[in-house]
Amino acid sequence: MKTSILAAAVVVAGTPLLAEDGLNFGGEVKSLYNVDKSTTSVTVKPSATYGIGKTELEVSSVISAFDSTAADNMTLFNTLEKGSRPTIDLSATYNWTDSLELEAKSSWDVDAAARGDITIGATFNF
Repeated sequence: MKTSILAAAVVVAGTPLLAEDGLNFGGEVKSLYNVDKSTTSVTVKPSATYGIGKTELEVSSVISAFDSTAADNMTLFNTLEKGSRPTIDLSATYNWTDSLELEAKSSWDVDAAARGDITIGATFNF
């Protein structure tokens, strides 16, 4: 048991040393008001990013927190109910050079238990 705890501690403590950017947690709260329809919505997007070398892996999900058109306006409390569960977005980015970036994205729909489309692309900045 002590060996397992020690091994876990070494992995947790050593992981940031292997990564250039390390493990980062962040989020975004977006509030929108539609003037024509008089509707309000608030979404929360938590994300976790892990960078190692020129590669960055990200997991995120957009979660509805408030929707004025829903029967229960505070939709955040319904997030774990079937039919309201969020889609988990996954992406991997590789910075080949300062001006060329390669990216692969996909998603997982928790309600449908299905993978979304896989997209692969390149961005050239000049």
